[in-house]
Amino acid sequence: GVPAVRGPAFAQSADTIIDVAKFQPKMEDIIMTTTSEDGTSNMVVKEGAEFQPTVIETTDLNLIFSACSFEEQDQIFAYFFQAYPLKQPIDKWNPNIRYSKTDPDDSSKPLASRIWESVHGYFQLCDESPSKFSLASSWDETSVCSQEVNVYGICNKTAQPCNIDHLVLQELPSICK
Repeated sequence: GVPAVRGPAFAQSADTIIDVAKFQPKMEDIIMTTTSEDGTSNMVVKEGAEFQPTVIETTDLNLIFSACSFEEQDQIFAYFFQAYPLKQPIDKWNPNIRYSKTDPDDSSKPLASRIWESVHGYFQLCDESPSKFSLASSWDETSVCSQEVNVYGICNKTAQPCNIDHLVLQELPSICK
């Protein structure tokens, strides 16, 4: 039989992760309603081929993108990575301290353990200027898995993922600094 799926992808044993895709049926045709200049129309979306997102290596969780084309500004862009949330600050008056309060019985252990999280988010890009997204205000940049954030676009015409290698910048252009 099929094992019960508990949470996002946990098998009966807590140390065994299952591939949920093996137990889910393949996607059938999906009808998507779109609004076009001539009114509302329906579009059939089919599952595409496997897709590899763009990988951005980052140590500071700053994602920087060039200005996109006029057509690309209507696309949905997404990111995902794994990291810990920020630690509870010891001194609430100094937000730059990123250490957790320690257990009063054992100062080498944190008071509350943090949970590794799979972070997903969506954003839009501007066709007039570069865009910068700083995720370090919510996530501990020192704990990002492999120091990598995966990003991709979703085409608004086909609903298929699209590569955005051409939009990724290593730093903001000097005119923006």
